[in-house]
Amino acid sequence: MIRFFALSLFCAAPAVAADWNLRPWDEEMTRDQVVARVVGFDVLFMDGGVASYRKDGRYAYTYQGGRAFEGGYLVQDDGSICVDFDNGTQRCDLYVLHGDRLVMLSENGRRFPVEP
Repeated sequence: MIRFFALSLFCAAPAVAADWNLRPWDEEMTRDQVVARVVGFDVLFMDGGVASYRKDGRYAYTYQGGRAFEGGYLVQDDGSICVDFDNGTQRCDLYVLHGDRLVMLSENGRRFPVEP
């Protein structure tokens, strides 16, 4: 209960789309589109990392080689996903479409293409 409350407080003010490093060809997705593409799935990135957005609100990111970080996540109204990691760190990401390819944008402006 406390973890959910803390996550709710953190995610109450997510980054807005204007703050993301969007490129002209990036197509933003609605909250429902993001949920349909990532919740309940493992998202495999080009660098070999895997993000798992479980239906129960738990999140895990496993680097190629096996090191994993876990936490809880919430999909925001703007389609961004905010994660409150068990180690105390927090982060929000935004998934966009580049043609048919899904790309994750981090708050610090980095782009992470997803395997088809």
